[in-house]
Amino acid sequence: MKNRIAWIDFVRASGMVMIIIVHSLAGIYGSSFLGKVLFAVNVPVFFILSGYLFKEKKLSQVIKGGFFNLILPYVFSAILIALIEQAYSIFPSWVNEFSAKDFVKGALYRYSYCITK
Repeated sequence: MKNRIAWIDFVRASGMVMIIIVHSLAGIYGSSFLGKVLFAVNVPVFFILSGYLFKEKKLSQVIKGGFFNLILPYVFSAILIALIEQAYSIFPSWVNEFSAKDFVKGALYRYSYCITK
């Protein structure tokens, strides 16, 4: 098991909570002093810790890690969303309109895709 550095875990967890707060309450508290402070701090925390924890890796390790940590979960999520959308198309009273074109654009370009229009 890898040795963990407790203060880094605590700071990362605090940063995650700050990001959740900023994204969840941006419309309500985004212009407040607390909202501005959280917004100014949350992302730099991760950049600083990423630099602190950086270690050289072989290209094959980077590609393998990127596949299992980014690509595979993204593909799984896109398939799950597509299945849910198909369920909505079977039960049209659940949703006003489904557009496969909008879904593909959302999956490829990370547009915000809203089920109801």
